[in-house]
Amino acid sequence: MNKGFLFLLLFLIVFFGSCKIKKEATLAHTLPVKSLKELIEEVNNKNSNQPKWAFLKGTIKVEKEEGSVSLNLAIKNSKDSLIWASVSGPFGIEIFRMQITKDSIYFINRSSKEFSVKPIHELREYLGKEISFSEINNILMGAPTLTNNKKTLEKDSVNYILKLINAEYLIDMETYRIKEFKIIEEDGLSVFSFSKFKDIEGFLFPLKWTLTSNIQEQFSLMIDYSKIIFNEPQNISFKIPKQYVEIK
Repeated sequence: MNKGFLFLLLFLIVFFGSCKIKKEATLAHTLPVKSLKELIEEVNNKNSNQPKWAFLKGTIKVEKEEGSVSLNLAIKNSKDSLIWASVSGPFGIEIFRMQITKDSIYFINRSSKEFSVKPIHELREYLGKEISFSEINNILMGAPTLTNNKKTLEKDSVNYILKLINAEYLIDMETYRIKEFKIIEEDGLSVFSFSKFKDIEGFLFPLKWTLTSNIQEQFSLMIDYSKIIFNEPQNISFKIPKQYVEIK
């Protein structure tokens, strides 16, 4: 499995949809924050109210230099322990299946009859940085956690802008949700954008998720969801057929 492809697969596991949504996001209308510390606390507090379980379905479109492809995506997530994803083509035929636990990444390629099991720390090779299960989950939820690392705080008419040497965050002044963040590496740039925020069972999350990157190769990934179920435990299956060959 080439590096760019694994990087792409990791971010196929992205969150949330637009089924059974009855109301628009409720705006906070709070006073502007007075300090960087206060802003970080507000953002992390909004991000922490995530559902324990989630099931969602949607479509994903990947655009690269050689063309574009649209596929179907299904995700089952247990907040503290498991991310499961299945990517399928027309007529519901599964192409890939992936599972991430706190310490491992499992991958099945149905078309080539291959599989892979790797420790999660090997993602550093593909992403250029260490990343934990909880960090992956938060990104997929559109709720990356802010740390108290040294940052500069700016603002425009509707957003707070946090800047670091290798990252930048655009935060809505009223909802305290991150609308965009950039990861700046020596060999490229990745930009995550979150939009169409909805309040579902008390959690404000983006119905649309976009990633553009040129770290391994130039591509863009856009996800829209059509069905979501919160807080219902899911049956999860990840069986590797005996005849499949392991990818070394």
